[in-house]
Amino acid sequence: MTAKTVAQYALLDAAVGLPTMVYPGVNATRHLRHYLNNSGQTYTIDLEDMIRCVPSAKRAMVAEFRQAQRFLQGMPVGRHLFTSSNTESSYNEESENPEWYFAIGGYSYWGKGEATITPSQNGRRYEVDFTYCFRDRYNWDGGKAVVIGGVLVTDKFMGEFHRQGLAREFDCVGSVRRAITWDGDATFPPNNLFSHGKDDRDAGFANAGDGVHPYRMQRFARAGETTDDDREDAGRRRCNPETDWA
Repeated sequence: MTAKTVAQYALLDAAVGLPTMVYPGVNATRHLRHYLNNSGQTYTIDLEDMIRCVPSAKRAMVAEFRQAQRFLQGMPVGRHLFTSSNTESSYNEESENPEWYFAIGGYSYWGKGEATITPSQNGRRYEVDFTYCFRDRYNWDGGKAVVIGGVLVTDKFMGEFHRQGLAREFDCVGSVRRAITWDGDATFPPNNLFSHGKDDRDAGFANAGDGVHPYRMQRFARAGETTDDDREDAGRRRCNPETDWA
């Protein structure tokens, strides 16, 4: 461990510890402090805020729900547990939101839930308890750089703290849960998919999931059911409907 690295760590740790320090936002600061605390413990992020503040994160959740929605439209009347058969990925760009770019950057997501389908005057009624799940490893991607407390902080700079045992990378998890009900075979997310903002049709997300990502109908399956895609994606992390990382 070099004296230079220790001095740099002390300077950065002091800057981040200031009450007025919000580099470059509250969540990014919290994540950096957790890194410098050197515990390595899993951290639960404010996923609601990320979805609200980052347009691509909101689109990802809409697209994930729409895939589940399409799957459920092909299911018979009854009660069903469902889960995605593999994860998808997205990235918070700095141009979208600097705070969540530095707090997270790239991440993986998937969906799961429980649905009750009953006959109704409009064809069928869907009552869905939907959980949108998130996971990421907090580390510094190549090319990231920001000035904190007068110190130029780069990915190499931050990674050195981890290598020298002064800080520790950690897993980030998160989930948001929605109780959603609608009648008929809707092709858009219901108004209450988000706890903030307008109906997603008004917000410009009515077509989210239509060609935005290479989604497959088989991504969702009954709990415990093995699909061809499960075999194809063997070894990739799949969400268990009975448990949740977050």
